[in-house]
Amino acid sequence: MSIDNKAAATRYIYLIICAVLVTLYGLLTCILFRITHLALYISILLLLALLTYKLVTIKYFKLELSEDLISIKYNHPLIKRYRSANLELPWYKISFCQLEKHSVFNYIRIGVYGRYKNKVFIYNLGILASESIDLINEGILKAKENQNNHKQILR
Repeated sequence: MSIDNKAAATRYIYLIICAVLVTLYGLLTCILFRITHLALYISILLLLALLTYKLVTIKYFKLELSEDLISIKYNHPLIKRYRSANLELPWYKISFCQLEKHSVFNYIRIGVYGRYKNKVFIYNLGILASESIDLINEGILKAKENQNNHKQILR
């Protein structure tokens, strides 16, 4: 099962581009009407810098849950190539996996068995629809059940 938020990230990019265009229009208007308030120019330029930063740093995730492994990948919506997976682990190395919601954003917490001590990884999944949250929870439950069945067969 594969879940991503590419459509939402693409809509967010279009929203940012529209905001950049409106801000540029405001800057051109200030220049054409020869408005000489330095604070206005500084605030417009800061807003443009912030919007550009958000445009460059926005990412979407792709979460793949299979019977054998879990994989989390991040990529920029305007770049076509995929980077290597941020996390790709078989289920038998995972001690727990849970979806958490903090204020607005959703996070997935994954506990991994380590050689000396267990490690916890937290990945930001952004804003998710309730259908996506249900799909992720179902996938995690199915994978845990498959892992438990596999452990019982090996015993």
